[in-house]
Amino acid sequence: NQSIEQGIEIMKEMLLSSKNELNNPHIYFFNTCKFSIETIFSLKPDPTFPDRPAPKQADHACDVVRMIVLEGSSSFSIKSL
Repeated sequence: NQSIEQGIEIMKEMLLSSKNELNNPHIYFFNTCKFSIETIFSLKPDPTFPDRPAPKQADHACDVVRMIVLEGSSSFSIKSL
């Protein structure tokens, strides 16, 4: 069972790769994913555990993306569009 911190770190790496390193696995959000964009990018860190989102925030979108990247982090393949 992989941790929240591992999932968040993979998400960060994939978001940075989508901008800088297109040969690495990356993630994009379409502008139609307004709720995900607004909530994921506005999450505040937990003061006690800074690598986790603080509790009592709308973090459901972050949880879903984190679980998806954790599930596929060992089996990603780059596909041409």
